[in-house]
Amino acid sequence: MKQAYDTAFNLYREGNLEAARTAFEQFLAAYPSTELSDNALFWIAETHYKTGNYKEAIVKYHEIVEKYPRGSKVPYALYKLGLAFSMIGENDAAISSLERVITKYPNSPLAKAAQKKLETLKPLQKRQTQPSTERKLPTQAR
Repeated sequence: MKQAYDTAFNLYREGNLEAARTAFEQFLAAYPSTELSDNALFWIAETHYKTGNYKEAIVKYHEIVEKYPRGSKVPYALYKLGLAFSMIGENDAAISSLERVITKYPNSPLAKAAQKKLETLKPLQKRQTQPSTERKLPTQAR
C-alpha cells in the first residue's frame, strides 16, 4: 500500500500531474479507507488545481471535507477550496471557506494565510454587493 502511494506522490513531485492523478485514483480504488486515503484525494485535487481545472478541484476538496472530516488534510482542503473558488470568481464561497479555516483551525499557519487572502477578497465582495450609485440617463442624453 505505502509503495503505491509513494509511487503516485513521486510522480506528483516530478510534475507528472496526469500520471500522478491516475496513480492516486488507482490507489484510492484499491485502498479507499486507509490513513493515506484523504492524502491521496488531496493530491488528486491538487493536480486539478495546478492544471487550472478549478471546478473539478473544488469537487475533490469538498469530497475530502465530507468523506474524511477528521483527516489531516481537511484544513488544507478548506483553504484550497477558498483559493479555487476565488479563481473562478465565486468570492462569497471563497470567503466562507477561508473563514472556516480561521474558525476551525485558528492556531494553524493556514489561518494566517486564509486571513491574508480574505483581506484581498472582502473589498471585492463589498463592491459586488453595493448598489450602483450611478444615475441612469435618459436614452436621448447619452
